[in-house]
Amino acid sequence: MSTPAETLQKARDLIADPAHWTQKASARSAEGNSVSVRSPKAESFCTLGAIDRVVGHDSGFYDATHFIYQVIGSADSIAQFNDSHTHAEVLDVLDVAIEKAKA
Repeated sequence: MSTPAETLQKARDLIADPAHWTQKASARSAEGNSVSVRSPKAESFCTLGAIDRVVGHDSGFYDATHFIYQVIGSADSIAQFNDSHTHAEVLDVLDVAIEKAKA
């Protein structure tokens, strides 16, 4: 099992290229259709979709998202943050969350 910092880093790596990041869906195919994060057709992911793709939806998922909430605050959901901010802002939040998880 990965540490939260490792999970967050792998998720960040997955969406580091803007072509592999999406909004308003957990995952999308190359054609832009919403697909499961587990689908072999999934090519782009939202923040939560990337974490789910990396670690699944188990305790590792919740351990990793805990650090994102420390950065964005609990007033926003991670999905809302992903959908209302730029790719660069999402990566910045992940960077801070990764550092918090390492501490």
